[in-house]
Amino acid sequence: MTENFIRAFDALEGESIMGTQLVEIYGDAVHSEAISQLPQRVDTITVAGKEYQASYYGEKSIADASELFRTWELWRLEGAFEDFSACPAWEALHHSV
Repeated sequence: MTENFIRAFDALEGESIMGTQLVEIYGDAVHSEAISQLPQRVDTITVAGKEYQASYYGEKSIADASELFRTWELWRLEGAFEDFSACPAWEALHHSV
């Protein structure tokens, strides 16, 4: 199926196609999700007494996969690798925020 898509897309020879056009033709068979490598926001947070720039990339529901958690959030602490690389994963998760 992937090869068929690639062949058909390449046949467009640079012509643009909008996702809405695909939905008009294929309806619910088309699934799309907006993705971005840019954070939605950047906050300053304190972890274990040190301030970090924290890039927030969004939240996703995991209620169908977990009885304990409803959602997960993706954050990246800028410049935190050296500070946390020696910590066991469980310990790192439980530093007070």
